[in-house]
Amino acid sequence: VTDKKDKLLLQQSNYNDLQEKLTGALDKVKILEEECDIKNKQAEEQVKHISDKLRIVMEEKEELVLEQSKNNGLQNDLTEALDRVSSLENERAMNVEKNTELIESLRVVTEEKNKLSGNHMEAVNLQKELTDALDRIQTLEIDNEEKSKQINDFMEQSR
Repeated sequence: VTDKKDKLLLQQSNYNDLQEKLTGALDKVKILEEECDIKNKQAEEQVKHISDKLRIVMEEKEELVLEQSKNNGLQNDLTEALDRVSSLENERAMNVEKNTELIESLRVVTEEKNKLSGNHMEAVNLQKELTDALDRIQTLEIDNEEKSKQINDFMEQSR
């Protein structure tokens, strides 16, 4: 009976030890569950925070894509403007060349005009001299006629 009693006491002691270990293990499991709950909540908050950041980044990306699209449009406008400037510069260069030719033509025409103006002045002077000479000739003819008349009158009187 004592052996059985000792055996039962030993079993009871082992059971109590196992019960304590089980209680300790259950306490540890409970602590681990609480820690896991805390870590899960932290992880959920981190996921929410990361999701918010990702949403913000995606919105910024959309804005950047729109900005890039605008920039591409502006780049195209700038390219067209530069092409137009180049075209206008070429046109200006041709106009400068034409203007140079026109200036040279104007210089030649001006020289010719000056020559003709000089010739005109010379012709006016010659015309004046000619008129003066004709006036003198006319005066001389009148004088000549008078003298001829005087001579004729004198000749008639002498007869």
